[in-house]
Amino acid sequence: MKSPRGSPRRTLPPEAVKAMEFKRLQEQAENLHVRFGEREEALLRRYLYELLRWNQKINLISVSTLEELLVRHVVDSLVPVRFLEEAKVVVDVGSGAGFPAIPIKIARPALKIHLLEARRKRVSFLQYVTAVLELDGVEVVWGRLEADSGAPGQMRGPADCILTRASGAEEAILKVSESVLKAGGRIVLMKGAVDTRQRTRLEQWAKEKGRRIALVYSYRLPGVLGERNLVLFE
Repeated sequence: MKSPRGSPRRTLPPEAVKAMEFKRLQEQAENLHVRFGEREEALLRRYLYELLRWNQKINLISVSTLEELLVRHVVDSLVPVRFLEEAKVVVDVGSGAGFPAIPIKIARPALKIHLLEARRKRVSFLQYVTAVLELDGVEVVWGRLEADSGAPGQMRGPADCILTRASGAEEAILKVSESVLKAGGRIVLMKGAVDTRQRTRLEQWAKEKGRRIALVYSYRLPGVLGERNLVLFE
């Protein structure tokens, strides 16, 4: 299968989900203080099946093995759960294929989540899959955060947390956070390696908006090279 630019796109057939070793995923989730039972397994399997089925037609993710799908996307999406214990409303910016929002929603069903995505085809997928999974308290919004104009009208607060796994959204999120977050709300950025220059820039942006970096949580995913970082702003 070719990507829109003509280069081969890595993907898996949806039937690959049948081979998913859920027990191993359960163990990795428990290491993140997340419990997955029969309900969560059923929802996750259906979500991943629909994701791979749609991925054959539109470019949602690039993935070549089931292990890569589970670790790089599902397990990584569960890392922020421990930092959302007190949150009731979360905005996921740049939701894409649904990571991290949908795995988080499966793990925390009482959480209300707004999925903000700018690409129309991905919005269509998110609307479809959240309906198929019958996830209550989920709103899919077609739009983007803009540093100069803020959030789409229906996204304006009050939320407890803004969360993103998308790269390049940091400055816009920090600049519009006042219109989205309630007082005391948090921002959680999921990033790869964070060097000194990047951290200095993030600290500067945060200071300009009266925020600070409260925590940089570094971690590694099983079998994946490279460090990941979760940056928490208060």
